[in-house]
Amino acid sequence: IESKGTEEKIKGILALLKIFGIKKLVRTGKIALSREGKRI
Repeated sequence: IESKGTEEKIKGILALLKIFGIKKLVRTGKIALSREGKRI
């Protein structure tokens, strides 16, 4: 599952998912990916 949003939104989603007994969760900050130029 991927989720993004404000800190409040993430906390709300985590509270809803708690009932499923999730064993491991990873939270990251901002991530940027570079794109290569187009080649013909």
